[in-house]
Amino acid sequence: MIQDILYNIGFSYANIANSIMFLFFICSFYSFYFAVKIINENVPDNIRSLSSAIYALNIFTFTIFTYPWWIAHHFIIYVFIPLLFAYFERLLSRCSVKDIACFIILFLISTMGFNNLAFFAALLFLQVLFIVILLAIKKFH
Repeated sequence: MIQDILYNIGFSYANIANSIMFLFFICSFYSFYFAVKIINENVPDNIRSLSSAIYALNIFTFTIFTYPWWIAHHFIIYVFIPLLFAYFERLLSRCSVKDIACFIILFLISTMGFNNLAFFAALLFLQVLFIVILLAIKKFH
């Protein structure tokens, strides 16, 4: 629907495709950038930027756009995973109303990527694994 509106406004299909790819890459970059900032504010900006660029521009993100069906709606979860984990970790370490609200809003927005039940199960499994790792780290320190 959005593609049809943009096409009727006068954008070519190539421009629409490039815009969608750019939006996906930039959202992935900033999602990881802010997730690192939420988890640890002491990480230098150059390290945070480099790691965000690696997260946004890797072989997986490029295979999404060379996939036979191009970009499917369930790949949008890739953009939200870093922020979901960052707010989840923050909820475990210090629970505030603002953190709960941010996590719930992000989770609701990201549900469009859960049309594949395996993605939802994988996210829940990884969050449980994340809790176990955090508890193990806290136990040894």
